[in-house]
Amino acid sequence: MPPDYGPAAVVVRAPAHAAFAMPAAEFGRYEVVLDGSVIMDGQEIGPPGFRYVRGEQAEPLVTGDNGASVAFLTFDRDALEGGIMGEGLAVEAAEAMARAI
Repeated sequence: MPPDYGPAAVVVRAPAHAAFAMPAAEFGRYEVVLDGSVIMDGQEIGPPGFRYVRGEQAEPLVTGDNGASVAFLTFDRDALEGGIMGEGLAVEAAEAMARAI
């Protein structure tokens, strides 16, 4: 899918002391540490640590001594509609994200 088509989930594995970032998230994004550790906002965070970013470019994450796996869960315009309601794929996606965190 093209990056601006809808919500996106990307998992990145990076070696020790690597800096990486995603483009600005107009509608918001969770960045979830799945394995290893990252430095964010001056603190080392391990699983299931996360941050929420929205709008301007966020400070890059820098992986710790053993590298890290990070999930980037990016929202699309539908996030402005007030959250996840009803049933089906949206609820399943929310439940999968909760398990990952």
